[in-house]
Amino acid sequence: MKKILLLLAVAGMPVLFNACGDKKGTEQVDETIPAGMMALDLTPYGFPLKINIPDSTANMGKLEVSEGESWGGVSIRIGKTFQLNINVGDEESTNLKMQKELLAATDAGECTYTTESDSLLVYVTKFGEEVKRNHFYQVIKIGTEKYVIRDINDPENEFLEDHIKKMMESAKTLRNNPKPAAEPKS
Repeated sequence: MKKILLLLAVAGMPVLFNACGDKKGTEQVDETIPAGMMALDLTPYGFPLKINIPDSTANMGKLEVSEGESWGGVSIRIGKTFQLNINVGDEESTNLKMQKELLAATDAGECTYTTESDSLLVYVTKFGEEVKRNHFYQVIKIGTEKYVIRDINDPENEFLEDHIKKMMESAKTLRNNPKPAAEPKS
C-alpha cells in the first residue's frame, strides 16, 4: 500500500511543480468580444494583430479593410462614421509633442485639444467660423512594437464626438493575434 501511495505521489509531482512554476510568456489575453462588436484579424494586411470593431448589428455600413492610402498601414472603414488607420509607429509618429508641432505648422486649421496624454491626443480642428472636425491620434505599445491608430483625416469626414469615442474604444482593443491567418489576402 505504501509503495502505491509513493508511486502516485512521485507521478503527481511534475503536475504540481508545473502548476506552481513561473508562467512568464504565457499571459492570457482577454478574448471576450462585447455584444455589437467583432474581432477583425489584421494578419492578411501585414499586421499580426486583432482589433474589435462594430459588427453588422450596428448598422453603420459596409466593412472595408484595405492597405492604408498615402500614409500606409491598414485602413478600416465602416460607413461614414467609423474610419481608422493603424500603422507601425516610428520615433517621429509616436512622439505626440512632435505631432502637435506638426499640426500647428500646417494650414490644417486651428486645433483645440480636448484630451492630451503621453499616448493620446483628442482634438477639434476648426476652419473658419463654421467648420469643425473631431480627431484622435493614439499610440499603443504591444510587446516591443508601437502602433499609431488615428481617424482617417479626410476632408469628407465629419466625425462627431461619439464617432471618435467609438473608434477610440476599438483602438483600446488592439492586441497580438495569437493565431494568425493561414494565408495572406490577395
